Amino acid sequence: MSSFCKELFALSGKVALVTGGGAGIGRTMATALAKAGASVVVAARREEQLAQTAAQIATQGGNCEFVAADLSEADRLPKFVEQASQPFGSPDILVNAAGVNLRQPADKITLESWEQTLGINLRTPFFLAQALVPAMRHKGWGGSSTWPRCNPSGRFHMDWLTEPPRAELSN
Repeated sequence: MSSFCKELFALSGKVALVTGGGAGIGRTMATALAKAGASVVVAARREEQLAQTAAQIATQGGNCEFVAADLSEADRLPKFVEQASQPFGSPDILVNAAGVNLRQPADKITLESWEQTLGINLRTPFFLAQALVPAMRHKGWGGSSTWPRCNPSGRFHMDWLTEPPRAELSN
């Protein structure tokens, strides 16, 4: 990579929080952010997968810690933000890669599974971004990225829901 690209994409001194960081897109994003110089905190429910992600990043020379957490309940998010901010400070970057994709026939979908899907794929990313915006604004730098695991309609709703926090950071 050219020195121009390294400088352009350098994240040294930045902290990234990646939900769903134990596997898939989340692990890939966490690894890429660490390679760009960010200190990374990965979060998900499965501690073993998170430990593997952190170890993989460490073997590549990156800084990574993990927080095992169930992010499905919005009222738990403030405590989660505190925990995620302990290793390296408050995040500058948020990647929402946690998501559920319950594949059920329409006549088998329950209110519980519907609420779980909306909670993780829509509610959590919005309220997590909302909880992080004050610290990002105070630092004068911050960004949010969403990678929902849902249908195109869900993608539209994620863009729509996370626009207010992004707009606040750009002012």
